[in-house]
Amino acid sequence: MGIVMVFVNRAEEKEKSRFETIRPQTFLGLLIFSVIILLVFFFFHLTIFFNSEFKQEENLVHLQFLSFALILFLSYLSYYSSHYFYDRKKQEETNSILLHGTFDIIFWLNEEGSLLAKNDQAKKWMKGLKSSGSSILSLLDPEVAESILEKLQEGLAEEEIIKWESQIDYGGVVFFYEIYLHRSHGQIFLSLKNITDRKKAEIALLDSYKTIAEDLEIARETQKIIMSSPLPKKEFVHVESFYKPYMSVSGDIIGSYSKDKDSYHFIFGDVTGHGTASGMISCAVALAFQTTVREELSPAAGLQSLHKILKSITHAHLLSAVYLSISKSDKRLKYSYAGHHSCYVIRNGQFIELEGKGHPLLSIIEPETFDYEFILEKGDRLFLFSDGLFEILDRSGNILGQKAFIQYVSPLANLRSDLFLNKVWEKILIELNGKQLDDMSMLLLEISE
Repeated sequence: MGIVMVFVNRAEEKEKSRFETIRPQTFLGLLIFSVIILLVFFFFHLTIFFNSEFKQEENLVHLQFLSFALILFLSYLSYYSSHYFYDRKKQEETNSILLHGTFDIIFWLNEEGSLLAKNDQAKKWMKGLKSSGSSILSLLDPEVAESILEKLQEGLAEEEIIKWESQIDYGGVVFFYEIYLHRSHGQIFLSLKNITDRKKAEIALLDSYKTIAEDLEIARETQKIIMSSPLPKKEFVHVESFYKPYMSVSGDIIGSYSKDKDSYHFIFGDVTGHGTASGMISCAVALAFQTTVREELSPAAGLQSLHKILKSITHAHLLSAVYLSISKSDKRLKYSYAGHHSCYVIRNGQFIELEGKGHPLLSIIEPETFDYEFILEKGDRLFLFSDGLFEILDRSGNILGQKAFIQYVSPLANLRSDLFLNKVWEKILIELNGKQLDDMSMLLLEISE
């Protein structure tokens, strides 16, 4: 904290005598009482000593008593006085150390909040203020000053420290201070610690965070516009999609394109990593996909074209994807994998795996991709999902896995398409109490004709 608030070492406190805590009123009371007792004793023996009726030997005894009483009185007075004045001196020394042995600004207050003394730093600090004659509390924020006065009125417990923050106009420049109200050994101190540099750093950090948040929002909206190309709803392919990013911007990709009413092309994929970089690359993939489809390439050749277009953009990310082309006339599905896990066809409540293989894109090695075909039927639904759906932690803290994921959602196979994807997410995240570790995206393509 940087504030010297300890008056004496704890080990020394244990060795202090009980007289250290004697107040002036107590000390004077004990002294007066002792003087009265000793005077009574002294005059009693003095009267007997001068009485001629007593013998010489008896007078000698009383003289000894008188001497003893005088010695006892002087010893008693010396003992109490030495402790009392030593304690007062010790208190003054520790107060002096507190007031003048620290670089913080310290004021010594009374119970009403009035100023009793201040350290050297406080004196220098007060000289720089335009209102140097004002009360120190008047320089603080009104709410802070009011709170300090209320606490003084309530009473501050011994060794209690209360902290506030306040702005102070110092010579026309606003500074930030931490305010500490502290009571120790019956003394009340108000300490000011300059935290302007730290506060400026916090404000700069908040401004940076705000700027980053605004940039991320722009990136999110940009990605949303790029990724939200119109998906067919009433054509022979009815599409439902689900998109839940792990962060503000996602690395998952969902894209579609139709050159005519007889065919539709889709890309579904995932850029490695999280955050803005992955999100921007996913946008680039979606835009490049539009160009690739116009070349009328096969799915495998389309993935190769994407690799050539995008490999110069990044060397730190990989792209796993599946490229699909569906023909209306013969309901032929052509597809190719690039490091992506299997997709499934849901037919009559059963999940049919679309097998295949292929290498991820954007690596330094030229990827291998292969074309596959599958004949669809009316009512079939193609189910595509990102690895974020099955790479989650279950109740036991284990990764769910793709096969377990399919088994877990298979009871939902007969749900309507507009309900299916949301129910899958609810079942995984809510019923299974799963913890999301990655972006989550799903695509459901229903052959409606």
